[in-house]
Amino acid sequence: MKKLHARSSTSELTFVAVTSRFHQGEQDVLTLTLIFIYSHSMILMTFLLIAHASDFHSPRTAALGGAGHASPFLHDAIYLNPAYGSFHATHSLGTSYYEAQGGHLKTNGWNTTVLDASSDALFQAGVGFTRREDVSMLHVGASKSFLTRYGGGIGGKCLFFPTQLGNTRINDLSLSIAAIPLSFLQLSFTVDNVLENARNYSSTFLREYVLGSKWSLSSLITLYIDPHLTPGWKTPLGYEMGAELTAFQDFYIRFGSFREASIPFAATRGNGYAAGLGWLGPKLSIDYASMRLLEPIIAIQHTIGIVIFF
Repeated sequence: MKKLHARSSTSELTFVAVTSRFHQGEQDVLTLTLIFIYSHSMILMTFLLIAHASDFHSPRTAALGGAGHASPFLHDAIYLNPAYGSFHATHSLGTSYYEAQGGHLKTNGWNTTVLDASSDALFQAGVGFTRREDVSMLHVGASKSFLTRYGGGIGGKCLFFPTQLGNTRINDLSLSIAAIPLSFLQLSFTVDNVLENARNYSSTFLREYVLGSKWSLSSLITLYIDPHLTPGWKTPLGYEMGAELTAFQDFYIRFGSFREASIPFAATRGNGYAAGLGWLGPKLSIDYASMRLLEPIIAIQHTIGIVIFF
């Protein structure tokens, strides 16, 4: 895979392959309908806020404040939006490690994920394992594209909670759709923890509805805006938002903010901000992020990861 130029963000690694098949100026009823529904949903959520959960945050996702559902980078799709896996057309192997502390919290964890998104396969799929002190998790995701610019996906998870009698296993799943309606806009809709089987263990496992969007404002600036609804939480409406700036062709600077969002390292929901850096080479990506949690406790997480793709 060729090295990306300055005009490309990390998520555009696969976007070029998809959009090359689009005809200039092509718009259909499905695209317009999707934009209409999304825009009006955003207006409604914004109005209410004035008054996704993800079980794992890669360094890139963490730096964006948990945002990026509409355009997850490679294996992030398994956790944020399984439907987007079909747009990658590549293979990847990624691993990351984090440490977090603050107040009574002092913890660490790691993750390893494999994604097979080859375009000639019947469908695209991946699997990931995450080890946290409070739970171990096995995630799988599968997706299939349709009508060239749309995709659907399903994700499954096995959660292993340690108890005095051994591990208690709980299963759940997620559903998602993804779309690339315009050259500067990508959209997604994800329902995570559909069954809510683990809701009694942590608020991060409550059912959540996420509207994801990626806005390519220029060749150097990309915004991610992901409002979410968590009916079972005391403050149901929240968001994850992030910005990605391209520098020196293959370096990236990221910032993020989140409110009432799932914070995996603290096993809770809260508010805060994040920042991070990334480097994208021909077949290698290295990323770092720092996530600062302000509520309900003050804590900080540092995470670093590497992804190989081919």
